[in-house]
Amino acid sequence: MSEIIYNAQSPEYRTAWLKNIAQRDGQKIFGELTETEQRAFTFTTANSGAVVPTETLNRIVELVQSMAPMYDDATKPGMTKGFGVPRHKAIVAGDAAATDEGVANDDEQDTFDLLALDGVEIKKHVEITRKMQWQSIDAFEAWLTSHIAKRIAVAKDAQIRARLDAVATGIAGANVLTAQTYAEATVRAILAKIKEAGTKVWYANTNTIWNGLAGIQDGNDRPLFVPSTTDSDPTVQGRIYGGAVKVDENLADNVVYVGVPASILANDFEDLFMQNSIDPKTFKTIIAGYSLFDAGLENPLAMVKATFTA
Repeated sequence: MSEIIYNAQSPEYRTAWLKNIAQRDGQKIFGELTETEQRAFTFTTANSGAVVPTETLNRIVELVQSMAPMYDDATKPGMTKGFGVPRHKAIVAGDAAATDEGVANDDEQDTFDLLALDGVEIKKHVEITRKMQWQSIDAFEAWLTSHIAKRIAVAKDAQIRARLDAVATGIAGANVLTAQTYAEATVRAILAKIKEAGTKVWYANTNTIWNGLAGIQDGNDRPLFVPSTTDSDPTVQGRIYGGAVKVDENLADNVVYVGVPASILANDFEDLFMQNSIDPKTFKTIIAGYSLFDAGLENPLAMVKATFTA
């Protein structure tokens, strides 16, 4: 039978340590150490002295931002294979019009293109050392799965922005604005460029929202930005002309995306696949997540990307 290995995380050592320090007038308050506790205490302190045992609270405090508001707001078709969406871009000639009695209308000529969503692979993995796995807490496995899923969602959010910035799948060139000023006229000009019906949303990081958008005033020195105190969505910081302003910490300072997010197609061909394996060289456990995903903008005029001057 192999020898049991004890260290400062061992429950036997914890109780032994407590019994050893809990003494009054030379008597151990909680009783003498059992044989197992004695072996655990001797083994652990043989070379280093009595160390304080390690206790870990059964929770993990997440300090890494995992926000994907664009992905959350987008339309998700649920297709399982690559697909394309024909887009009617213009009526070149022959639109409906009044005619004289018995006179045929002109033949309609239309312009189409294809929004192709073929799918891109998104992956995320975490390596756990043998020591960490041995010392792991009950919450660790649940946290790992949640962490990987959230980071993949963040990667999907990044893929959406990459598609919005691309000519074939994204925002029309006329709706990409640079060197904008934080002013009411700019806000109105941005909203005027959105040619899509639906609820409008502003996406920006915290710095852009509170050091930029929140300071914009109208001609009567009243702020356009109205802070939100009752919204159930924690990403909503306030509203501008009725449109929700959402925190997206994945964006750079002074970069804002505005528009109707329902026009964003975000398709999960394969939502989330989890796999784990052990590296025989290092004994690390590798937990990996995989998703097949793609995105594009149905209406190139449904969104505006604006870069402001700080």
